[in-house]
Amino acid sequence: MNRMCIGMVLACAGSAAIAEPFVYQGQLKESGALANGEFDFRFELYDAETGGTQIGATNAFGNLEVVDGVFYVDLDFGDFAFEGTDRWLRIQVRPGANVGSYTELQPRTQMSKAPQAQIADEALFADHAITAETLINPQWTDAPGILWYGDGNDRVRINRSTAIDSDSYFDVHADTGGDVGMLVSGLTNSDPFYGFAEDGTVRAIMEYDSSAGVWRLVNDGSTAMNVNSSGVVSFLQEINAIQNIQAFEYNYVIPKSRRVSVAAQTFNSPEAEPLDIIDGVEPVNGGDVRLVAPVHFPDGASLNRLRVWCTDVDPFGSQTYSLRRTDIETGNWGTVGVVTTVGIGGFDIELTDLLGNEIVDNSKYAYWLEADGIWGGTSGGSTRLQGVTVEYTVEVAD
Repeated sequence: MNRMCIGMVLACAGSAAIAEPFVYQGQLKESGALANGEFDFRFELYDAETGGTQIGATNAFGNLEVVDGVFYVDLDFGDFAFEGTDRWLRIQVRPGANVGSYTELQPRTQMSKAPQAQIADEALFADHAITAETLINPQWTDAPGILWYGDGNDRVRINRSTAIDSDSYFDVHADTGGDVGMLVSGLTNSDPFYGFAEDGTVRAIMEYDSSAGVWRLVNDGSTAMNVNSSGVVSFLQEINAIQNIQAFEYNYVIPKSRRVSVAAQTFNSPEAEPLDIIDGVEPVNGGDVRLVAPVHFPDGASLNRLRVWCTDVDPFGSQTYSLRRTDIETGNWGTVGVVTTVGIGGFDIELTDLLGNEIVDNSKYAYWLEADGIWGGTSGGSTRLQGVTVEYTVEVAD
């Protein structure tokens, strides 16, 4: 691709006063298929389509390599070969490593004031046909601060002195209401990319990693986003969204820690025991009383830790706090985690239990908290639940 671009620039440099030499890029077909191999070429410039006078010297090239039909040559017919008038290029070709005669491609290729690739039609070798078709170097215009192709409807303008808007200095325009775009292409297993640089320093690139099948966005050397062949988008850096982001599913690369806190005042007595809810909760009459509170977690969450804050200074009482789940089909219940004040006393104590990373399944279970034990009652104020927190992690955005 770099060779092609260089060829275009050199060939387009010519206008009314042309600079020599210029690059001529052609496409050669053999028996209707793109030619491959080595060929001998001769190029002669004339002032007429047929007959006429030869301008400058013959340019000959032996064993010139043709790949997928494409070949390049540097042509030089002298400093004043064009002089503002049209010329015709005579092209002769034969297979490489051959001492036989050349076959002329008919008709001659017309060269305008600015050399351009046109069409040389068919030629017949002794036992196969070769066609030199449209050469990839269309009509370009060179003007101060601008390199231009097209008639104003379909156009490419490079290094324009006047932008198409306040910021654009390279634009491609097609006079159509259909799809319009730009393609960066390479051979099989290549990694095409589009880069952004500032004063010669590459700042960001968009690239396709052919080995991984991933389209990648890189900023200052760090990959910010990957899109795989299934369309799954992975963000590898922090996302600051100005507006809403909508996605069918959003997964964290690293699981995120979350917690749900349940205030003591949320608990109720199934037996309708009166409760004191000042500075926590405690059955007014004390004794063996059970308190419960519902709790909800995101589906698929991994339960990590149960934490309970309470007071127990009653030498004859103790409490057990647990996270439980009930099978919504059978009504059977089980314990996910449990802590107790047995053997532990004091004010504002913290009890913890690791929950074994059990995965939440809301389609099967309902989850709830339970506080059970012998309470001292509000007259003594020796036992009191102050609050519960359950810590968990999620991989899918909640």
